[in-house]
Amino acid sequence: MKKELIDMLHQKCGRLTIISRAPNKNTRAYWNCLCECGNTKIVSGKKLRTGQTQSCGCLRKDTCKETAINQRHSEIYVKQKLQENGYELLSSYEGIQKTAKVKCIKCNHIFTRRIDASLYNQHGCPRCSKQNNGFIRSEYFDKHPDMKDKPCKVYLLKFSGNNEEFYKIGITRQELQERTRRIPYDLIESEVIETTYYQAYKLEKSLKQTIKPYSYYPKIKFNGAGECFIT
Repeated sequence: MKKELIDMLHQKCGRLTIISRAPNKNTRAYWNCLCECGNTKIVSGKKLRTGQTQSCGCLRKDTCKETAINQRHSEIYVKQKLQENGYELLSSYEGIQKTAKVKCIKCNHIFTRRIDASLYNQHGCPRCSKQNNGFIRSEYFDKHPDMKDKPCKVYLLKFSGNNEEFYKIGITRQELQERTRRIPYDLIESEVIETTYYQAYKLEKSLKQTIKPYSYYPKIKFNGAGECFIT
């Protein structure tokens, strides 16, 4: 027995308003619908009546967006956490995975990066890292001769973890604990030579040439992973 058509013309189902009949599919009645957002969509009468389809798809997107907004860190929390890490947020806050302009409180350097990198201290200030660690060239001292006699440390560290064991060399003007706290391995041995910044630079450069044949790249990436080696 042929089923009688349920007339749904001009009815409103969720965000959809039924505006006309559409061709049947497999004997099922389908309807042309206009969504509140302005898009049109063809939907079966059954899905409209049961509420299975209530929009052109925009309802789901809006719900996901609202959920994400409710679950993200508040702006007050983010600014406070960045302040604790030594940064000031200069851009408007749109979520921790968005790129923003940030200022280092220590050196006043302004740079742009994703907020979560500074929020969770995945990376430090680019300028401070260059001044405090070994990411420099000889030209740096030509431009900043006053830095030559600044106190500095050359370190040799042994790390273990993740079924790996390796050494790392480098120079730093920070405390060793601060320099290593973001390295995701256990520090098991350390040797430190205290000298001037320029002498540390030259010694590190010489050491890197010596250990080049023994270079090792840890499986877990971190800043300074290119200065590692095994014997």
